[in-house]
Amino acid sequence: MAALARGPHGTDQGSQVERERVQGALHRRLEAVDQEISDLQSLLRFMRRIERDAALRERLREVELNFPLQDLVAGRITGEPLRRALEALERAAAPA
Repeated sequence: MAALARGPHGTDQGSQVERERVQGALHRRLEAVDQEISDLQSLLRFMRRIERDAALRERLREVELNFPLQDLVAGRITGEPLRRALEALERAAAPA
């Protein structure tokens, strides 16, 4: 069995590389989760606006989202499609 290369503090360099790889993967996953939380918070704020404004609800019935609005409200749409949908809804909700 080949000996593992040791770093300056007696640790395995392979272990350090693996630890950095795992930390990088965890960091990317946490960023993705943070983005998803932010997206869902934006959706919730928008849903509250819709709930309070009947005229806005009517205007939004005509917005083309490429999926049913119910899917959006139910949280089945996430990521980039959710962000595009929120942008489209915000444009439609803007005062004319």
